Amino acid sequence: MATGAPLSAFQLQYPAVGFHFQVRIAGDDSQAHAAFAEVSGLDVTREVQPLREGGENRFVHQLPGGLKHENLVLKRGIVAKSDPLFEWCRGALESDLGVPLTTRLIEVSLLDAAGSRLINWQCAAAWPVKWMIGGFDAMKNEVAMETIEFAYSTLSRTH
Repeated sequence: MATGAPLSAFQLQYPAVGFHFQVRIAGDDSQAHAAFAEVSGLDVTREVQPLREGGENRFVHQLPGGLKHENLVLKRGIVAKSDPLFEWCRGALESDLGVPLTTRLIEVSLLDAAGSRLINWQCAAAWPVKWMIGGFDAMKNEVAMETIEFAYSTLSRTH
């Protein structure tokens, strides 16, 4: 066995599982928001600006443009009305915009088997843009779900 630098926690857990994660929302110390069933939208894309050069017909230059982020989508079982996340979403989605929107940092962490963070993604300046209640069906035995979408300014990976 070769000696060298110790392995990181992520190297010891490779490949990481996608079902053990945690969501934290800055300014909300309750644990109610930690019970999300699904997270998606950790996407960033560099836009490409095509540029045609006069006299050059063989190709089009591809120049880097701005960054585009998909909405962060969080799904969970419907919780009580007194939930701080509910109050934040209601304030943003039921407001007449006479009061500025409150933005928050949302952190998504992939966890190892012991519950330690392997990788963190931070969505800065996030605010609710959509709130959807899943359909109800008397023929299915499922938890009533809500989906909340957030726009955000930047996405960064911190581990």
